[in-house]
Amino acid sequence: MGIEGPDKFEKVPLSLVLEEDLVAEVHSHRDRLKNGEEKIEEALEALPLIREGIAQLECYPIYREYVNGNVPTLDTFRNGTRLASETIASDLAQEKGLSSEDLSEELHVQKLLEGRAGSIEHAIDAYVRSVIKFHNLKRISRGGVRDMTKQFEQSDHERRRAHNHLLDTLQSTTQAVRDAVELKLIPLEKVLEWNPGVESIPQENAIVVFSPKILEDRNYIRDWAIAADFDERLRELDTYTQKSEEPRQ
Repeated sequence: MGIEGPDKFEKVPLSLVLEEDLVAEVHSHRDRLKNGEEKIEEALEALPLIREGIAQLECYPIYREYVNGNVPTLDTFRNGTRLASETIASDLAQEKGLSSEDLSEELHVQKLLEGRAGSIEHAIDAYVRSVIKFHNLKRISRGGVRDMTKQFEQSDHERRRAHNHLLDTLQSTTQAVRDAVELKLIPLEKVLEWNPGVESIPQENAIVVFSPKILEDRNYIRDWAIAADFDERLRELDTYTQKSEEPRQ
């Protein structure tokens, strides 16, 4: 029941669309547009169907919260880690007479936080692509023409490894913020360790990370990563299609 192109949505009831199929479809449109292999009209036709399909998925409740800013988003991490890094840099600039060796721990934490958002984004992309690869192998094997046990095992291992890497990246971000607080590089009142149930997420002057408790929930982080990827890829598709509608000079 794979969805190989935008026209396939018309042949599959939306309630039966598999999450992995839709993730793969969004990535396919983005990649083909980026490489000039797809007409803008095809993406414009597919976008409403993709959004309707997302509403049928198990991860939709988290996706809805994600796009409404009620859970941490990639923008939350981009803004928060930038604020943390800038705050630390400002504080260290006041430390007169101390060498970089004296401040090695503080500089390490600053450097780590500076690149965290990009690391999280790459970890999400790697995990989602591993999910797509595993699902594509499953789809190919349905005909039973050849034994794909080894490919399955390798792909499943890659998927688990990518999931673990994503969790490690998020955990190290939380730990780096905790280290910065302990070293008195950023004030505790600027930090929010997020858990489900938090009513609102500060959009400015806040450093938001996942709490260690929620990072123990592999299924939640999986759905969060899928939601984040949907949002990022759809924003990219919107950008491509909007550019095509701009009047030429």
